[in-house]
Amino acid sequence: MATLEATLGVMGMKSFFVILIFKLILITASISEANLPLQFTVGSYNLYGLRNENDLKKDLNSLSNVQIWAFQEVEGNFSEKTEQKLKNILPSGEWYIFSQKVNLLDQKKGVWEGQVIASRFPILSVEVIPLNHSGQKKRVALVANFKTENGENFFFANTDHEVQIFSIDFNDRKKQLLSLVEYFNKTESMGVIAGDFNTTGGDEEISNTEEIMDQAQLKRATSSGQNTCTFEKMFIKNELDHFFSRGVDFSARHRFDGRKGSDHYPIYMDINLL
Repeated sequence: MATLEATLGVMGMKSFFVILIFKLILITASISEANLPLQFTVGSYNLYGLRNENDLKKDLNSLSNVQIWAFQEVEGNFSEKTEQKLKNILPSGEWYIFSQKVNLLDQKKGVWEGQVIASRFPILSVEVIPLNHSGQKKRVALVANFKTENGENFFFANTDHEVQIFSIDFNDRKKQLLSLVEYFNKTESMGVIAGDFNTTGGDEEISNTEEIMDQAQLKRATSSGQNTCTFEKMFIKNELDHFFSRGVDFSARHRFDGRKGSDHYPIYMDINLL
């Protein structure tokens, strides 16, 4: 398998944030010039640290219709080994991978936790957006920019927000939401934000999240089914994962009920730019 790796830049962040190096990796050597089509499917899946590769592969193969993925909680060294793991779990064919290591989990072993955008379509440019946070873990959103068939700009973002532990609650996650609003209010592009928003406060927090995201004209896709939870572990059930879109027609958010590889359910929705 031939690969192409391009270091795209080193970004200077605010004082609360560590300087990050981000890379764009092409899993196969051939590079298509095709732009983003006017109808496609996007998905989001918290990979639970890539602990269950075989089951994740089954999940993603069952969702081979998804053409752009946002992955959270990706653990690895973010080099060849992580690339190989992603190749193993993704359906066969060409994928463009934008990966970012964010938090160092094991310094001795060089294990990081990060996020990934995987796309069937060429990525025009990428950016890592630092999100304000309260906890020890840094928080970012990855943004991949595309050009559509009709020449318009389209963004796809992957975000992962703070977990409800001890003193961390919605007031802390609100900082990440406001960081997103600030960034996306600076662009008029249409697009989708996907990810693990960790809305553990239930309907009230989801409503508050919608209100804040509306400040950047970003609308949440509601669930297509009666069972809205996207996280299930033992007796805990929550709706944590969401899509927010701007300037596009989108279907209801769907959940893949047959998931086996994570404590989250993968979600997906169809996008129509016609």
